[in-house]
Amino acid sequence: IQEFTVKNLSKKIGFVEAALYRHFPSKSDILIAVFSFLEAKVLERYNLISKNDCSATEKLYDTIQSYIEYFSDNPALVIVHLNDGIYKNEPILQKKILSIMDDTKNHFEQIVVEGKEQGLFRLDLQSSDLAIMIMGLMRITITRWSLQNDATDLKAQKDSVFQLILTLIKI
Repeated sequence: IQEFTVKNLSKKIGFVEAALYRHFPSKSDILIAVFSFLEAKVLERYNLISKNDCSATEKLYDTIQSYIEYFSDNPALVIVHLNDGIYKNEPILQKKILSIMDDTKNHFEQIVVEGKEQGLFRLDLQSSDLAIMIMGLMRITITRWSLQNDATDLKAQKDSVFQLILTLIKI
């Protein structure tokens, strides 16, 4: 992230640095735009999955697949989205990333509630706790992949991650 400068970004995307500053007064403003884009994409994916007429188990699998494929196809977003250091001292960035986390938690929680209603998932644990557990497993899986410099196939891990989650939450 130390190399994330407006100068390097402008060079990478083929814009003159001054053109970026016309649209984004600071690096924080660029990150806010990236987070806003990410949040819109996340909500779009979650809404599509939520509307599917299928079991909670299938929705859970579709969400895990979507999440893993998105980061696998956009590895630079792992650094932006999962790196606490980027937004540590930036309240507006903290608020934006927390909003994305809340969207994700709410989506997983909705799936867990549906799974409980369908008699598929454990009733003895709070739906919000299960949602956070799922998010934690997803985060560690993607972060490990990123720290290994994408040496493994993240998409190939989705079935084992899904099976582990099912083992923990199914009846």
